[in-house]
Amino acid sequence: MKVLVPDSLHLDLAGLDGLEVVRFDRRAPLPEQHHDADGLVLWGVPRALLEAELPRLQSLRFVQALSAGVDHLLDLPLPPGARLYHAPGLHDRPVAEHALALMLAAAKRLHLLRDRQHQRQWRAAPIADALPGKRVLIWGFGRIGQLLGEMLLPLGVSVEGLRTRRGEWRGNVVYGLEDLEDRLPQADWLVMILPSTPQTRPALTAERLARLKPTAWVLNIGRGDAIDQAALLAALEAGRLGGACLDVTDPEPLPEDSPLWGRADVILTPHVASNTDDLEARSTAFLRANLERALRGEPMQGAVNLERGY
Repeated sequence: MKVLVPDSLHLDLAGLDGLEVVRFDRRAPLPEQHHDADGLVLWGVPRALLEAELPRLQSLRFVQALSAGVDHLLDLPLPPGARLYHAPGLHDRPVAEHALALMLAAAKRLHLLRDRQHQRQWRAAPIADALPGKRVLIWGFGRIGQLLGEMLLPLGVSVEGLRTRRGEWRGNVVYGLEDLEDRLPQADWLVMILPSTPQTRPALTAERLARLKPTAWVLNIGRGDAIDQAALLAALEAGRLGGACLDVTDPEPLPEDSPLWGRADVILTPHVASNTDDLEARSTAFLRANLERALRGEPMQGAVNLERGY
């Protein structure tokens, strides 16, 4: 089995019997002798290259994206018989850690104190928030949401999960979409971990933003288009929200003239929640395990439902 792996990551796939690994330059056309590849791994590969090269890979059986979300890949011209896969679990912990870091930074006003450090001002920021007793509503209560919940519980935070259908987590109810309008006014933090689908573009509308407390914070580590960004900015400008922490925006990159950049009640990070110093090690472990499944003739993990978008 021949698998094409981009040069954007160093992935140690040596020692897998029956596997031929071909590293390719993600800035150049694929050599013709590799158009017979069975698999293609994606991380940081330009879309223009994919659109040009995929139709030539007629033997392709799978495209393995190393990202959690694949909304940007759903309309790629996959050859007949090829299937798209994402990487469930690969980024759960770093993304949950990033969300926790953003929450702590905002609650303790670290972003404002950093600004004052740059201004050489020895001056306190507005009083910080105590976390015990705060209610966090996590909308998109899958693996990352549940892991974030586990991290928050020791801090005395009340965690509420919300997903499409009601369920149970740690003996507590997980709310369904039918409960959303009732739960929003109770939240001190709304954490968004939603994929980009027709049903979630946008999920957090102006009407739903209006149901939040004027002191509530919104945190988005899912997809930028899950929030009506104009409505979010309007709510912040009107003082109807405490603030926002955004690792994802709509569009990306965020335009230089966006008012969000200059707001003291906004913390922005450039879609980097999964970028940690163990990214290559994590990716190698995930990919080795999934390729071993393929080599044994077993179903690979992470098959994408193109109709659902994830």
